[in-house]
Amino acid sequence: MTFNCPHCSRPLDAQDDMAGLDARCQWCKNTIRIPAKPDTLPVVPSARPVPPPIAPPLPLPKTSGMAIASMTLGIMCVLFGWMCCGPVVAILAIILGHVAFARISRQPQVLTGKGMAIAGFVTGYVGLVSGLIVAAAFGAWALTVGTILNAMNSVLQQMPK
Repeated sequence: MTFNCPHCSRPLDAQDDMAGLDARCQWCKNTIRIPAKPDTLPVVPSARPVPPPIAPPLPLPKTSGMAIASMTLGIMCVLFGWMCCGPVVAILAIILGHVAFARISRQPQVLTGKGMAIAGFVTGYVGLVSGLIVAAAFGAWALTVGTILNAMNSVLQQMPK
């Protein structure tokens, strides 16, 4: 059999029956152990069974930022929807809520926050409807007050001075 010296890496020849014996390399003069033939290497049983490989942990799903924004805007719309920017905030809450809900439904293992998205677009609808009701009531009140003021003004102008 032919093998390489572990010290100088030069090829050496030995007979098969000399496997396991010590010999001297003819090139570097170091003592080496003649290896066994590759097909007769002993099989050493392992001391313990090798466990199967562990799969990497799945990443934890994160809460959708759009769902958080939708819920926040929806709550603001319900609380402050009667102010001038109420309908704009309500429409943003509705759009963000529906987009977040669709994304979370498509990727439930990556995104969470479906309840917040639902809360966002529901409160957005509630805020939009209540804002429109408040706007209509204010318009009706302003129209009524304007009519009353005009009537009073015409009465005052007809009165003798």
